[in-house]
Amino acid sequence: MNSQPFQRFIDLITYDQTIHVVEKEIKALEKEIAELNSKIKEFEQELSASQELWHDAQKEVALKELEMKALDDLEKEAQKKIDSAQNQKEYVSLKKEIDNLKTKQHEFEDTLIQAWNTLETTDRDYKHKLALSADKIGELHNKVDEKRKKILDHEQHVREMNLAREERTNGVPAEWLEKYAMMRSRIPNPVVPVISDACGACFYKIPQQDLMALRRRKLLQCKDCYRFLYLETSQLEPETQHEAA
Repeated sequence: MNSQPFQRFIDLITYDQTIHVVEKEIKALEKEIAELNSKIKEFEQELSASQELWHDAQKEVALKELEMKALDDLEKEAQKKIDSAQNQKEYVSLKKEIDNLKTKQHEFEDTLIQAWNTLETTDRDYKHKLALSADKIGELHNKVDEKRKKILDHEQHVREMNLAREERTNGVPAEWLEKYAMMRSRIPNPVVPVISDACGACFYKIPQQDLMALRRRKLLQCKDCYRFLYLETSQLEPETQHEAA
């Protein structure tokens, strides 16, 4: 057998590594999208909390206004009664009631003012966050859309490359392809070059006898991590024949 199957196998590995790079880019983009969606959720939760405080402040003001109105109504009713008091005792009693109501009204004004101040603060804060969040969330959604489009483009590219990959397996021994497919299903780099007489993945030192076989274009597996090993073209012997692994 000539050296063409060996070279075609190395070319297939290089091609698959290119596919793997694109697949890694897809995963990186998916991770970035997840992070962006997390930020969007944080903005939405912060805005929701601000809106809830604003609604609570509105309810508190409405409640205090009703309480103040109730005091006002009681005072008006007492004023009507005092005008038609039948005797001094009744007049004094109504006058005391009116004075007490006025004292409560005066004291309650501070509570009502505080409620209005809280409403104004929460209203201002909510409107600020609403405007800010609208811009930020819109910007983040645009980034998500851009990255999703890139993913679609990459996925289409991977599909096209996988279709073209079939042709690159022609001329490669079935035994090599079978072992390679099994390794490729478990790890992203099942075939690695020998670097400085060691496995390019786990750095296991290659025995001299195995290095000699590799120079004759024989495919071997690393005795430590079991990946396929090969030598770069410049390290191969200039022979036209090699043994099948």
